[in-house]
Amino acid sequence: MIKLRLLSLLFLLSLSLSAQKAEVLLFTEDHEAISVRLNGELVHSNPASEIRITGLKDDYYKLVLVFQNKALGEKSFDLALQQGMLTTYGVRKNHNGDYVLRFISQLPLSE
Repeated sequence: MIKLRLLSLLFLLSLSLSAQKAEVLLFTEDHEAISVRLNGELVHSNPASEIRITGLKDDYYKLVLVFQNKALGEKSFDLALQQGMLTTYGVRKNHNGDYVLRFISQLPLSE
């Protein structure tokens, strides 16, 4: 009986540890190429219009999008994530012509 309880406890512990990371998918609606910095660290240096970042351990990040087109410069945003989930954000221009970050969807990460 003790072995069964221990095995159950280890199984539950492994499930909780595997769900302790989040992922984010960022894409630009007008296909502008971007690089990404999270909390000041460059995490995606090859500019692309769609970027998936994995293994994120925190719930909140300071996101900086560095546009390949130097005329657009850099845009800063606050990024909120939920552990164990893939969160998708779209980057698009609003009616004023400024780039904004919009929440699109959130799905559980598959094992």
